[in-house]
Amino acid sequence: MSAASSLETLRAIGIEAISAQTHIAPSNVRALLEGDYEKFSAVQFSGFVTIIEREFDLDLGELRRHFEQLGPEPELPFSKQEDDPFANAVRARKKQRYGVAVLSGLLLIVIVITYLVLGGKNKEQKIELNNTAIEKAKANMAKSVVPSSEGTRAEAEAIQDTHQSEAAEAVLEPEAVHYDDVIIRPRTKVWLGVIDAQTHERLTRTTDEPWRLDGSKEWLIVTGHGLLSLECGGVDASFSQRERLLFLYENGRCRQIDTEEFKARNRGRIW
Repeated sequence: MSAASSLETLRAIGIEAISAQTHIAPSNVRALLEGDYEKFSAVQFSGFVTIIEREFDLDLGELRRHFEQLGPEPELPFSKQEDDPFANAVRARKKQRYGVAVLSGLLLIVIVITYLVLGGKNKEQKIELNNTAIEKAKANMAKSVVPSSEGTRAEAEAIQDTHQSEAAEAVLEPEAVHYDDVIIRPRTKVWLGVIDAQTHERLTRTTDEPWRLDGSKEWLIVTGHGLLSLECGGVDASFSQRERLLFLYENGRCRQIDTEEFKARNRGRIW
């Protein structure tokens, strides 16, 4: 079937019927049928066309080629988000781990130098270096480095990462892991799709009410537009864009991902 025939078939089906079956906003369906492609990014256009082809068993390859002639795909809006709260939170934790690792290394150097200097001046004087002394020193350092609860968790992880030397190894009691639920808060009515990253079970909802997801699971999240906020992994992030958003939630943390990673984690499918 040609592109023109496919478009005529879709026009005959009607905008509302197409929107109801595909969950694509009526305004976007209308733009596709009328050839108003400038409002779409390449990712949006490809995603909408793929859904329509699958749901109505049509070949819209000619539309894809026409869209590609309009120009190169714009850069993803989140590829250089300096203010991405999820990325900032990850960078902050990395800085905290690096700081603790540096302080731990400096502490060990000071102890070794002190031992060598005092040992040279008085051979009869012995300084006993043992795990208990080092544990006490690192415990005191841990109390003064990061005051926040989130920083404490990051610090504990960093200390465990520095246990490469038996002399510096500290015995820490593991903290109980608590996962907060993920809450999607739309500011206006939006289509939402979530996929259980383990079972690949799919759930959809069109709503303007908050949607709470079990924080102990792993989720792939896709939204119809970006006028919403996401409470996830202890961070409440707000978004204001017309394009859809893609997220991955795993191990109690959220991050925004691109189409390629979403497909890779969803068996090659965008939905």
